[in-house]
Amino acid sequence: MIEKDIIQDTENEFEPFRIFILTNAVIALPLNLLVFYLIMFKSPKYLNKYKYILLNIWVWVFVTDMLLDVVVVPLPLMDIFSFYATGLVRYMDPSVGFGCYAFGVFCVSESLMSLLIAFFYRYRSLKYELQIFGKPVTMIHYCIGITFLLVVPPGTVGLGVVSTYVPSDHFQKYINKNRPDYMPFLEQRRVFGTNTRNFLIGCGVYFLWIIAWTFMVAWCIRGIMRQFKENRASLSDFTYRLHVQLLKSLIIQTASPMVLRAVPISVDLVGLICGFNITNAILGNVKSSLDDQLSSGRHAHSTIPKSCPGSYSQKEWNEG
Repeated sequence: MIEKDIIQDTENEFEPFRIFILTNAVIALPLNLLVFYLIMFKSPKYLNKYKYILLNIWVWVFVTDMLLDVVVVPLPLMDIFSFYATGLVRYMDPSVGFGCYAFGVFCVSESLMSLLIAFFYRYRSLKYELQIFGKPVTMIHYCIGITFLLVVPPGTVGLGVVSTYVPSDHFQKYINKNRPDYMPFLEQRRVFGTNTRNFLIGCGVYFLWIIAWTFMVAWCIRGIMRQFKENRASLSDFTYRLHVQLLKSLIIQTASPMVLRAVPISVDLVGLICGFNITNAILGNVKSSLDDQLSSGRHAHSTIPKSCPGSYSQKEWNEG
């Protein structure tokens, strides 16, 4: 009974967070399909190469949503630095769930790098000549830079996540010795444990790349706005409006995964390190507030016939 209470209490605590993830999946899937249709079949011809940059962003965002919001749906166990899957892989070996989770984090990084490439492309389309240390940037430089962005940051983040994995047998021995109260989770759920030291190092790498990414995106936006001012006279009204619309849409594309993915992951990592779950606390308070409002609304509705002097039952109305 105690074992069931431990599992049930933990899952009840994280239910708002899980509902948030599943809601995100339900909303994201049709939107992703719509975006794919618009990119492939409704993109104007003058977008040219930018169409494939948008398609690259879509691929990584779609794979991320499917992995983290449908396949894995990871829930953390704060006290023992571990996670367990509640999605489609919840009945599979923990190594499978962890592999999907690690690849999902890798895809998050890829989507962020793809957005950065799109910002740089928008900046490059306005600034006709870029120079590095006084030398013009050539196609080789662009290829090297794009390859670096798509390989190094996501690769280091992915390897950082993989390095945190602890095999199931070792993790069970550790928990049985140090936290036997959590053994029910390992017996009834597919828990994948993490090495605390490697986990903290991985978090540090993740946050460093997020800071660098934010700086580069801000630099691109600043450069784009400066180019708008400098080249406004040489741009036709149509071209100017097109660049502005593309920039706005790219900012929206960036804000969505940041709000729905990167920020919650960052907040949860901080909470996991500090020993509390910020995101779940916020969602829990929102859920409790909504439940209270619904409950008070039902209570008020049920008391209207009794409290309103002008209200009548159906029988009294018919008799009157």
